[in-house]
Amino acid sequence: LASQGLVSLKDIWINIHYGR
Repeated sequence: LASQGLVSLKDIWINIHYGR
């Protein structure tokens, strides 16, 4: 369960920095 949460946050974080 924790892994999925981290993946989601990581995906969003990457989008904010590399998905501008």
